Amino acid sequence: MFLSTIEKRSGETLRSFLERFNAAVASVDRPEPSMVLMAAITGVQKRSEFSNSLTRDPPKDIDDFYSEAKR
Repeated sequence: MFLSTIEKRSGETLRSFLERFNAAVASVDRPEPSMVLMAAITGVQKRSEFSNSLTRDPPKDIDDFYSEAKR
């Protein structure tokens, strides 16, 4: 499974999307952190409040991404 194919579904909660995404990341042998971050950002539903937040203030790493997701 390619991480870049995982997208947040219409009506799916951000929490549920991140759980599916994290499960996929766990199945990848030695995932490259920058690629995980890019796939996570790409998978977020466009024009959502979270997507807009990521556009305004892009996360510098995956920890920043998850911190923003918690808010």
